[in-house]
Amino acid sequence: MAVLGWVQSVPSFQAGAKKRSCSRHGARLRCSIESLHVPVLIDEVLELYQGRRFEVFVDGTIGAGGHASKLLSSCDIDLYIGLDQDETALAIASERLSKYGDKVKLVQSNFRDLERVLSQFTVAQGEVDGILLDIGVSSMQIDTAERGFSFISNGPLDMRMNRKNGLSAGDVVNSFAVEELTRIFQEYGEDPQSRRMARSVAAFRETKQILTTFELTEALLGAKWANGNRPRGYPFKNHPATRVFQALRIFVNRELEVLEDSLPSAIKLLRPGFGRLGVITFHSLEDRIVKIAFRESAKAIGGVTHLTRKPIVPTKEECVSNPRSRSAKLRAVERLLEDEEPTGRRNKYKKDR
Repeated sequence: MAVLGWVQSVPSFQAGAKKRSCSRHGARLRCSIESLHVPVLIDEVLELYQGRRFEVFVDGTIGAGGHASKLLSSCDIDLYIGLDQDETALAIASERLSKYGDKVKLVQSNFRDLERVLSQFTVAQGEVDGILLDIGVSSMQIDTAERGFSFISNGPLDMRMNRKNGLSAGDVVNSFAVEELTRIFQEYGEDPQSRRMARSVAAFRETKQILTTFELTEALLGAKWANGNRPRGYPFKNHPATRVFQALRIFVNRELEVLEDSLPSAIKLLRPGFGRLGVITFHSLEDRIVKIAFRESAKAIGGVTHLTRKPIVPTKEECVSNPRSRSAKLRAVERLLEDEEPTGRRNKYKKDR
């Protein structure tokens, strides 16, 4: 399997690491590669793309390869190009998809660079039959304490999907002024307590640097919260640090900016009259960007037609089996012919080419 732009020193997912111990509700479980990341809305994604032949399919956020393994086993795909910023995720995806050989190409890159990456494979605008973007952080990243994405486990306050790029979350909370922290918590976390949270961070760092996830939780909420748990009797479902952690992750990885910049380019890459783009989002800020981008493109000649009148959400059964899927939304469009005028919305998938 070809892996382009991927640092070769990254250790492969060794045979002895195919199974590892993980903890759930205090129990020690054995986790296979397939359980490292449970792909959300997988039945709905398969319905979107099944029954069609793909010369080129692009997975802009391949992660551990959850969606990819299902699509490759269910669909007729000649070339599957997968991108991800996370070198660890690429190592796992490489092992997981190795049976498909040269049909799969993996590249360490942000999906913002889709056009540049595809040019390496001599794929131009209008030549991609399917694109899937699963936005946000993966369960695997959340559950890896040393990545610093979650307040549930203690680890270095990093949150970078590509750990070689830019500022870490620790850099932000230790150096940004109260006004800027307030803006980040409000804009990217929609936190009604953003100013109070920012002031708490500033007060805490006067005595010591905030280097770990538990120290950030303590800075935000006090020592009683520092182990990542809600105190007994706390009346709300979500931990009060949730929005701050979300805001920092989005800011550090420039997630909304990348998504907004990438969607028009992704649409242009689709094959006119056939190519489909599916985007899975996990909160309202992402979904709003996708909705606006699709709506604007749907007004243009040679733009797109909607395949989902309303976003598709997980079934009750999926929410029970995979609680992290609860906020997921899938929106999908199909590229119109170059001279085709918008004809309104469809609400079904056209399965035949």
